[in-house]
Amino acid sequence: MQVNKFLKDEEYYSEQYDRGTIERCRALDDYDPEFYRQEAAKGQEQLTEEAKKHIHLDTAFNKCISDMGCYFTKGLRYSKKADTIRQWMKRDKELDDLLEATIEPEVYCTHCGQRMSCTSKHYHDFDSKKIVLMYDCPECHRARAFYNDGKEYESETRCSKCSGLCMVNHTREPQKIISIFTCTLCGNIENYELDLRPAPPKDPEKEQQKRKRFIAERDRYCFNEVEGHHYMDSMIALENVSKSLKAHQEKEANKELYDKVAEIRKLNVAGLKELLDKELAKNNYVQLELSQPEIGRITAISFSVQDAKPERSEYNSKITLQKLIKKTLDTTNWRLMSDGLYYRLGIIQGRLRGHEKEEELLSLIDPKLKNKKQS
Repeated sequence: MQVNKFLKDEEYYSEQYDRGTIERCRALDDYDPEFYRQEAAKGQEQLTEEAKKHIHLDTAFNKCISDMGCYFTKGLRYSKKADTIRQWMKRDKELDDLLEATIEPEVYCTHCGQRMSCTSKHYHDFDSKKIVLMYDCPECHRARAFYNDGKEYESETRCSKCSGLCMVNHTREPQKIISIFTCTLCGNIENYELDLRPAPPKDPEKEQQKRKRFIAERDRYCFNEVEGHHYMDSMIALENVSKSLKAHQEKEANKELYDKVAEIRKLNVAGLKELLDKELAKNNYVQLELSQPEIGRITAISFSVQDAKPERSEYNSKITLQKLIKKTLDTTNWRLMSDGLYYRLGIIQGRLRGHEKEEELLSLIDPKLKNKKQS
């Protein structure tokens, strides 16, 4: 049974991709400065030296643009080559796997009743993944075809004159298949012949010349691994420079905002405890304890403190501590989290969040300045 395999070795796909790169670059590189210089000078026998200079500069500029376009085309094609080849090979393997998994049902000849042999499996179209299974009768050599869903294949051929449905009769000869199409509406008859003779052998010398030309053009228009990595490193460096420039311009445009960020006191955990110990003690909150920091998407620390004024009610104790912590941390990179404060027998617990990255510190600035940055 004839089954066409789709998946090839990786070198096949690499060469196919390189041929596409060569075609694109050759179109960009098809530039002859002398030709364009002559064309520009046609009908201008009395050219001044200044005019000649401009023609020369124009052709040199166009050649530079052509070379630049070719260079970036090489680089862009190289950057996508590996992924594209991987996709092509994955696609063709899936086509092969589906063909292999398709079971050939038993089919019998409608003319003589003999069991027919499945001679080939091929795709009717790739989009719907429809497969056609061709059968041949070993006795009377009649043919039938079925889709992989079990439905029998029926070919509809339309008349070239009236578009009517045609009846078809196939006759096989040793070297060809003759198909006779007869229109059921106008009676028009058309004959087609399918030549079964093998293709003539290729000229080895011509094939060798084509191969040499392909290799030469591939060396010229396709980046090798070293050149490709250099191009991609250059693009990354260029992108980083662009980001740095954009960040600098953004900071210059929002100088007031970043000046405010610079004024924020950036405390570590030890500095945070020292500051809170001092300010809380002034208001009779003592025995401040900090837990081990929770370091993940955010940095958070749980704390507990004792209220040394027993006459303070739970509500007043929590509100007073909340205002005190907010005021104390207002100019720092720490904030009281919105979880709330928990009070039990004079012990108050809560959580603090630390901000370190610049974008986090920007979020601590006055909302008016933040809105000004976003606008």
